Amino acid sequence: MPAPAPRTLRRTFLEGPLVRISDLTVRPANDAIGPVEREESFLLVLPTSGVFALHDRPQHRRVVTANHAVLVPADAPYRISFPTAIGDHALTLRLSAEALEAVLPGRHARRGIERSLLGFRMLLPPSVMLARNMFWRRLALHEADALGAEEFCMRLFDIVLRASDADCARRRGSVRGAARQRQIERVKEAVAVSPERKWSLHLLAELACTSPYHLARVFRESTGTSIHQYLLRLRLGLALRRLLASEADLATIASDLGFSSHSHFSARFRALFGTTPTEIRRSLGGDLGGLHALLA
Repeated sequence: MPAPAPRTLRRTFLEGPLVRISDLTVRPANDAIGPVEREESFLLVLPTSGVFALHDRPQHRRVVTANHAVLVPADAPYRISFPTAIGDHALTLRLSAEALEAVLPGRHARRGIERSLLGFRMLLPPSVMLARNMFWRRLALHEADALGAEEFCMRLFDIVLRASDADCARRRGSVRGAARQRQIERVKEAVAVSPERKWSLHLLAELACTSPYHLARVFRESTGTSIHQYLLRLRLGLALRRLLASEADLATIASDLGFSSHSHFSARFRALFGTTPTEIRRSLGGDLGGLHALLA
């Protein structure tokens, strides 16, 4: 008997000849790996909460959270699973062939981007994480006109693709081997499933079946950051979503995500995003003009 299909809720904010922008929520029935999927056109997935795993070939699994961007070329086969059936929420941007050629005029054919998945290990820069969520909020409030939204999407695509290029160049000298990558993905999954937990390097190393020293080294080589910073960025990315999508008070958000106090949360938030949680909530309205500065 086939496993129940995940419940998918899709809200389309904009559908034009160049780009389709949607809000996607997936509520899985279990953590089983789903069937093979293929996209009809180039897709950028920007998760804002939850966790999923992307399987683009046998025994090849990558955990994706609000820290990441996922680039899915047209007709590239992949499968999805949802660790512990948490599900996820994401902003999705789908580009037409015409728009993709404008963003990737020479790079498109040269890198063979239409044949391989890129960027799903890439950590988004904090400014792009902030712009992503603020853009989603503007769309949800119907405060973004079609022209402004299309221009912002093109800019966002370009920024993410450039960051992906830099990430690929950095990883050419990083750790290799399926066993090491599985260790890293186990850690990413563990902290994504329970970001509020007080994790220790010893405990994570036990989960990854390796030594604390080895885990700390290979994780940094693969991701470009420490496990501590990765977890902190994950917590703050989830906090950003809750700040914009709910009316929960800051103390509750801080406690739910494992911060010791409201002040500790606010200080960490400002250090990463350059603004405070209170200032974020005060700037909910407005057009897209201010968001372009975040991508400068």
